[in-house]
This record gives sequence, C-alpha cells and structure tokens, in this order.
Amino acid sequence: MPPINNPQNPTPQAAGVVDGTDAGEVIRSGYVDGEGDAFDENGSVVDAGGGNDTVYGSYSPDTIDGGDGDDWVFGGDDNDSLSGGLGADTLWGNEGNDTLLGNDGDDKLIGGGGDDLIIGGAGNDLLIGDNNPGDSGGREPTDPAEPTYGNDTLVTDTGDDTAHGGSGDDVFQVFDDFGNHEIVGGETGETALGDKLDLTQVTEGVNVAYSGDEEGTIDRAGAQINFSEIERNLLGTGDDNVEVITSTTGFVHGGSGFDTLVLPDPAPGDPAPVVTVTSEIDNGDGTTSKTGYVDFPDGSRMDFESFEEIICFTPGTLIDTTRGRVAVEDLVIGDKVLTRDHGYQDLTWTGRRDLTQAELASCPSAAPIRIKAGALGRDLPERDLTVSPRHRMLVTGARAELMFGEREVLVAAADLLGLPGVEQVTEGAVSYIHVMCEAHQIIRAEGSWTESFQPAEAVINALESETRAELLGLFPELATQAGRDSFTAARPVLTGAEAKTLFAA
Repeated sequence: MPPINNPQNPTPQAAGVVDGTDAGEVIRSGYVDGEGDAFDENGSVVDAGGGNDTVYGSYSPDTIDGGDGDDWVFGGDDNDSLSGGLGADTLWGNEGNDTLLGNDGDDKLIGGGGDDLIIGGAGNDLLIGDNNPGDSGGREPTDPAEPTYGNDTLVTDTGDDTAHGGSGDDVFQVFDDFGNHEIVGGETGETALGDKLDLTQVTEGVNVAYSGDEEGTIDRAGAQINFSEIERNLLGTGDDNVEVITSTTGFVHGGSGFDTLVLPDPAPGDPAPVVTVTSEIDNGDGTTSKTGYVDFPDGSRMDFESFEEIICFTPGTLIDTTRGRVAVEDLVIGDKVLTRDHGYQDLTWTGRRDLTQAELASCPSAAPIRIKAGALGRDLPERDLTVSPRHRMLVTGARAELMFGEREVLVAAADLLGLPGVEQVTEGAVSYIHVMCEAHQIIRAEGSWTESFQPAEAVINALESETRAELLGLFPELATQAGRDSFTAARPVLTGAEAKTLFAA
C-alpha cells in the first residue's frame, strides 16, 4: 500500500486548478503552482504536466491528470477521478468509489477500496479491482474478503490486458476487436450472482469453450480471452458457439444472434448431461430461443438463456420424384422433385447432420417429431413421417383461411405436438437431411405436403461449419440479404402461438 498524505489539521482553502511543470515532481496537499493555485484538502483539480510525476490525492474528491510521462497517481479517501495521460502510468484509487483511466501506454490501475470504475485504455494494461496486486482471485469463497473491497467494473480494450477483480461481484467489460486478455473474477465476498464477463457490445460471433468450472476461453479471429472464476457470461449480437468440454456451474446468455450450445459427450456407460428447457420464444424466422438449465453428472448446474437450434428430414423418408418415390438420403443434385406449385423442380443442394443419442439427450428439444400415418387426416401421411422439430408441414382448411386469410399455411412440426398421432421421439440417434430447390417449394414426402430447405440467415447459421461453407461455396449469393430474399416462404408461416390458436379452434 503506498503512503498517502495525512496532515493532522488540514486548512480549508478554495479549490483551484493546480498545474505542474514539465520537470517531473511530487505534488501533494500544500503544493502551490506558479500561478498561485494551491492543492488543498477541499478537493482540487490537478494537471501534473510533463515529466514523471508522483501525485497524492487529498481527503476530499480530487480530479488528477498525470499528463505526459510515466506517472504515479494516488487517490485519497474520497471519490476521486484519476487519469494517467500519456506514458506507462500507475494509478491507485485507495478508498472511495474512484474512476481510473489509464489512457495510452502500458498502465497499472489499482482500484483499492470501494466500488471503482477502472478503464485501461490503449496499451497492455494491468487492472486490479481491490488493493492487493498479488491476489489472483484463487482463494476459496469461504476465505475472508479483502478489507474495504467493492463491486468493481473493469473495462478492457484492444491491447493485451490482465484484469483481476478481487473480492466482490465484479464486472469485466469487453468490446469489439478485443485483445488477448487474462480475466480472473475472484472468489471472495461474492453474493449469489458473482462475477460477470460482459460481451454484450461485441457484434462479431465468438467461440466460448468451458474447460473447467467457471473457466475457459473466448476466441475470435486473432485474439483469445482466458477467463476463470467467472459466474456469468453475457454474449453479444453475433452468432456465438458455446461448448462445455467437461462441466461447469454459472450462467451463460447467448445474446441476440443465432447461438449454439454444445454439451460434452459422455464416455461409454456414463450418464449424459440432462437439459431442461423452461421457456421457448418463437423468433418469427423458423427458430426459437431457448432458456433453461443443464444438470451435469457431477452435480454441477449451468443455467442458459437465448440459444437456438434448427434441423431437417430424417433418412428413409420417401420423396416424390420423376424417378418415383426415393428415400431422401438417396436424392442427388439434379433430381427432379414434385412441387405443389411448379410441377417437377431440380434439386440444387442436399446436406446432412448426424446427432448421436448422447447429443439428443443433452438437448432434448432437438429430438425428432414423428407424425404417424393418418395423423394429418385423409390417410396422410401414408407412412409414419419423422422430421426435425422446426421442419414445417403444410396445413390446409377453412379454419386457416378464416383466421389468417390463407387456406394453406406452414406449421413447424414441434407445434403439431398435442395432436393425436404426433409425438417426439427421444430414443436413439438421428440424422437430419436438407434438400433445396432454386426457390422455397412445397414438396411431397410420404404423400404429405411439406417444405424444402429454406436458406434464411438463421437457418444457414444453424448448419455445421463445413455444411455451411459448402452451401455458400455453391451459392455465394446466400451470404447476402438480397440473395436470401429470393427464398421467401412458399406459404405464410405460423408462429407457435398462432398454431395453438388454429388447432384449438
């Protein structure tokens, strides 16, 4: 802990703007600049100027700018605002709710006691929430917290920063173009919420990998964050991928993009993680945002919010083509499939995604929907038809026309659950197969009308990386909004709520 100014009987004086010289000097209470402005105990504004200065704050709120040079700036016992200016500076807030700004250079910022705002700025900075620079946050939660600790906010930048929250519920803010950061939350003095890694302002997709309890990495092109002792991860607006390699506790929020949660495959004979989806919001684009929690076999629980999933047909489904009825997995590009609106149309692309039983056990909402023969009326489908939960079926009738102004509408298979003969299959592995024409079409599968693959942005983002790269390689226009707009839905698509209303009528 550095020394601080401690006069026995400070004399109140009028606060002034105190200017240092360019020589490098010690500035503290009692210092008088060349214009007669005095640094006193009533709260002062100090511009230390050039040189390598050392500035000690007073008992009152001070505003101190170190200026150019490698400065040491110490706040006093109140709420101070400290700025390093240019150079490699050291700022120490001491007591009070302080604001520390490193600015340019490789700076060291120590918040001290109180709830501090610590902003590294440009350069490779060291940010410490509390008083102890050596505290890596590795102590047990039951250990005593640091004296006068606070709930601090530590703001990283584009450099390679190291940030230690220390005790309390700290927030670490990360923005676009972040550098290679080391972020440690700390384990003492926390409430039930704990430390938060806030990437909500990040607009690019990131890959998160939990390698242990409350620890892991966050990657983007060219940079990586290593984090530990973080209870809450909040992601941004990109399409994020979160993978849990073993198990973890805490909370992760996918943000507003198309986000994927990947859970670990258990070893043979071991139990799989159990996923419970507590709510599901229809995004209006054929995807849903899921909220819930994962119970891992070791007793850990991770809560999650705003993660999506979308997939397609299963093998064995018979599709009407000019070759007769062909199993969907045997279709090839150039096959002509029967469409409801335009006769036989060429297939332009097919794709496949395989899910193991363990993967389905970890994400039960991805399990296929079986529509039994005759469940859709008039002996349709002619055989049991199994599709992915978000695959859409054509529903026709006067009720649809009365309620939605269209006699024919598309309804996701998951929204048919509750109808006689429609069930979700939870046993065994599954493969989902996509078939696409030059436009979104209504095609015939097992005698029933259903949809071909519609490459909306969210749907493309849901594909595995290799499948997505293949599709965009063949159809680069699908990387643009104009290209995707050419695949408008062949029929109106009902939301989950609208489907419930239709079938309740």
